Amino acid sequence: MSYDATDEYVVLFGGRSAIDSRFALNDTWAYHAGVWRNITSTAGRAPPARFAAEIAYDESDHYVFLTGGRGQYQDENHTNPLLTDSWAFAGGHWRQLGASWPTALLSSCQGTTAAFDSTDQFVIVLSPCSGFSTGGQAAAYHNGNWTDLSVNTTTNATIPTPGFIDPLLVDEPALGGVVLFGGTDPFLHAAYNETVLYTGGQWIDETANLTGTPPGRVFAAGDYDQADPGFLLSGGDVDVPPLAATNSTWILSNRTWIQAPAGPAPPADSASRMVWDKVDNASIWFGGIPNETWSWGVTSPLVGLAILPGINPVDVGVATAFSASYEGGTAPFNFTWQFGDGTASNLATPSHAYSAIGSYSVSLVVRDSFGHTAAASDLLNASGALAVSLSAGPNPVDVGVPVAFSSHLSGGSAPLGYNWTFGDGTAPIASPVQAIHAYGVAGNYTAALVVTDAGGGRFVAGATIDVIPGPSVPVITATPISPDLGQLVNFSAVEVGGTVPYHYSWAFGDGGVGGNLAAISHIFTTNGPFVATVTVVDAEGATITGSLNMTIALNVSALGNWSAGAAPLILGFHSAVSGGVPGYTYAWTFGDGGTAAGPTPTHQFDVPGLFTAELRVQDSSGHSAESGWTVFVAPGGGGPLTVTLSPEPSQIAVGGFSLVTATLSGGLGGYTFRWTDGMATCLLAGPLSVRCAPATVGTYPVALTVVDQAGHSATGSTSLTVGAAGTVTSPPVGGLLSWAQIGVTVGVAGAIAVALIVLVVVRKSGGRNAARPREPDAYAEYRSAVRAAPRVIDSGSPSLESGTPAKKPTRPGAPDPLSDLE
Repeated sequence: MSYDATDEYVVLFGGRSAIDSRFALNDTWAYHAGVWRNITSTAGRAPPARFAAEIAYDESDHYVFLTGGRGQYQDENHTNPLLTDSWAFAGGHWRQLGASWPTALLSSCQGTTAAFDSTDQFVIVLSPCSGFSTGGQAAAYHNGNWTDLSVNTTTNATIPTPGFIDPLLVDEPALGGVVLFGGTDPFLHAAYNETVLYTGGQWIDETANLTGTPPGRVFAAGDYDQADPGFLLSGGDVDVPPLAATNSTWILSNRTWIQAPAGPAPPADSASRMVWDKVDNASIWFGGIPNETWSWGVTSPLVGLAILPGINPVDVGVATAFSASYEGGTAPFNFTWQFGDGTASNLATPSHAYSAIGSYSVSLVVRDSFGHTAAASDLLNASGALAVSLSAGPNPVDVGVPVAFSSHLSGGSAPLGYNWTFGDGTAPIASPVQAIHAYGVAGNYTAALVVTDAGGGRFVAGATIDVIPGPSVPVITATPISPDLGQLVNFSAVEVGGTVPYHYSWAFGDGGVGGNLAAISHIFTTNGPFVATVTVVDAEGATITGSLNMTIALNVSALGNWSAGAAPLILGFHSAVSGGVPGYTYAWTFGDGGTAAGPTPTHQFDVPGLFTAELRVQDSSGHSAESGWTVFVAPGGGGPLTVTLSPEPSQIAVGGFSLVTATLSGGLGGYTFRWTDGMATCLLAGPLSVRCAPATVGTYPVALTVVDQAGHSATGSTSLTVGAAGTVTSPPVGGLLSWAQIGVTVGVAGAIAVALIVLVVVRKSGGRNAARPREPDAYAEYRSAVRAAPRVIDSGSPSLESGTPAKKPTRPGAPDPLSDLE
């Protein structure tokens, strides 16, 4: 048995008679798509009857190659002679080849085996009968010529060749040659389980190089499984003697033998054959004694079965053709139709006519040659005379709102023809069953549908449509029209026309949306500009949208990286801009005559003094806003850094206070400050002063450590004498410095409480002072955390005591005076 790649079916030839095994057969059979066919009568002059012949598809010569075997018995001893002729089968016909079996190369005995070697591109025939002890003989057949494979043609040295009788020989392209497995000796002493590979002109015993080995066997069936690449081994006789047939299946893949799991399998048999069938994408097993056919491989199941009626609905008495669509399965297929009226059919595409009006459930069951089944059902309507009714909605309807027309049919025969007219002069359409149409002018219109069926029937259905004026574009107002970030904006929409009630849907352009309200509020938290829209849908489904352009008020903050330092002091400035229309220009003045442009300038202050750097920003629409940053510049020049503390007064009573002021000079660049004292009652009144209000009598030290940008440090110290209440007069409040105290934190023993300072920050918009926007909750929480923390804060390094910068959120719309104090 061999697969015929030329004719694309499996070919089976000869064998023994099932009635009398003495008789050899010369029948030719073809297996295709799950069906065996006897093609002896059309195959031409067949080879003489034989069994145990060697047959393989010669991929190089493109035909099925048949040679050897035992012929018809010729004497009373029932001797079946060895045949040495060779035949080719192609195009459905046999023809004898001129090259007979070379008896000089192959011994004339039973037990040979053959396979096509896809690596070397020839048919290899192996004969064991030269004597088991001296090995076997092998020959190659190609293009009508035989070649001895048992002798090295260059050195005349004998090539060791397996001498096993009736082994299994299978092409194994994954290993690069032909694999031999099993067989026995001439005296049936044992069944062998060696795996031998023929490659490169040599026979190599690979048994020890493989993982796992099947039990020894003889007369086994096998082939190369192309779907799951590997040597497929099945059946044969094991434990010789006595002979014992098996039906176990093994697979050699990736140099490992694996036994197939237990399950349905062909019967135990020692006269079976197996071959890979490319049509069914499976290995086909045929048993010589039980005469059964099995398939090994993944067969495609039946899926996607659907019934396809030719006409539905169909007039009573009219025959309609049925067909089915599906995927997968293996031919041939069996069909079982039930038409729902008590009749059935086994045809693939039957026709059927119904004798009464009604709805019928048509069912179909399809079964393939491997037992896969699929079922489907469909509803078929048998109808009488054609009748049509028409519905339309909404009605009445606004101008421009689509009207959905639906037709309801009964009776008639498909195919049906449709013609819609809408009464407003627009072109007819042929949409079946349903149509959609919008009217452009208010008024009353008559829409009509004309339906015709295959029998010439005609039915006209009509409907009157009342079209009213639609709603106008909604007018949106907003207060304020140019809000600050975080400011509540009140929107309202005014709508006229259409049919109430209205439904509102808002979108504010920043990702925010609103619900079904004519008046609604929204807060913008990101820069614009934005387009706020409201979509209004009236009761008739008319949809109209209005819009309003929204611009966020321009807001500017000027920020510097130092608040104090020694001249010459180099400051880096940056700006925070929100709102307006993007496309900003920047103009800086630094209070000492210097100017700059851009969002992040750098400026050097060369002389001591108190300076305010002012920033003016203008957006692309012409709006402008201003902000400032104040810096104290101490005498510097690179000299020694000095700190002097002056309390005013130095003696106070319990309940009074003293203002301790620092005088600085020298050093390089920006300063950072660290105040310390012996009490917890001093509040920061500015980077250069603290306000101390002791609560008990005693003497208290106060100290200030200043570090310049180069790392030089200096400390100034003084002390306060605190007497009983009424013994010392406190100085008047106010007029001492230009710093304004706006917040107080109560400290704990051993730490200085902190005051938050505003460094003369100015924000202007449109040429007039604007109120500072309410700070976000995150920033308020940060300020509260600063006030409550038992630590000393200086100007330039947050939380010097811990060495860890404070986690501070960005405050929009205003400079942060604590950026270099905390």
